[in-house]
Amino acid sequence: MEKKWNDFLYRYGLRKALITDQRFHRADLGIMSTTFMTSVERADTFTASFSRAGTDLTADGDLGRIKGIPNFSPTAPGLHIGDRYSVIGERNTTRFRMLKPWMMGELENSRDSNGNFTGKKEAYGDQFVVCHTPTQLKRATTSLLQYSAAARVARVAP
Repeated sequence: MEKKWNDFLYRYGLRKALITDQRFHRADLGIMSTTFMTSVERADTFTASFSRAGTDLTADGDLGRIKGIPNFSPTAPGLHIGDRYSVIGERNTTRFRMLKPWMMGELENSRDSNGNFTGKKEAYGDQFVVCHTPTQLKRATTSLLQYSAAARVARVAP
């Protein structure tokens, strides 16, 4: 298992090199789930006898840096990053924009499950939020997907 995660660290370094040398961006951000981080920590590099500069754990034991890139675990609910997906890239390339703040709509006639009016009123609210990466900065990130060929389900087209 340790050899597998050592190979992951090697491939992580290759993705960093791709961003830095071919795409001319600074790789200074790594994002992966806490479960994924815990798995990566099984690599030999994180033991004292095999440690390398630029790859370490934080003071509280979490994954700190790989190849000099600080890694973070997103804590927002409902993210689709999963436990096998990691993102490497440059910070501050994607912008979070609120196009319309939360606002209650007008009261409307309520309907039941059959679409018939119920004689009651109901209200709803909406908000428009977007994440935008300018075209010039889309190549500032890359990702790694970890999967098991043995656990993969073979799909056959009907």
